[in-house]
Amino acid sequence: MVVKNSTEKNTALRIIELNPKLVSDNFEDNKELVKSVSNITSKQMINRVAGIITKLIRENRVDITGKIISPNEQRGDIFYVSCPVCGFQENVVCRNAKNIVRCKECNAVVADENKIYGDIIEIIS
Repeated sequence: MVVKNSTEKNTALRIIELNPKLVSDNFEDNKELVKSVSNITSKQMINRVAGIITKLIRENRVDITGKIISPNEQRGDIFYVSCPVCGFQENVVCRNAKNIVRCKECNAVVADENKIYGDIIEIIS
């Protein structure tokens, strides 16, 4: 078994964060994405990073911001929620989250552990 190092994981999370609409659960597509958005030249490194992205997406272990979702959060529904202040629609909220979620655009509170303040746009899982 090959142990993935933190550089590979961090690279994968950064690619997910910067390209949320382009990542998928398909390894070959993710491999092409890694080649196009990074300066990695090693075939082995490209495959490792693409494999990490694919695994995280398939197992719903990461949100579109690149943040790893804890196992407790994975059990709840995950939503895209609009910001009640600026209307930004790509804020990710988990039903079981125990923390405050702030808008990525204006930093307003979108949800806390008791209430979702914005409108639910789409259920992700």
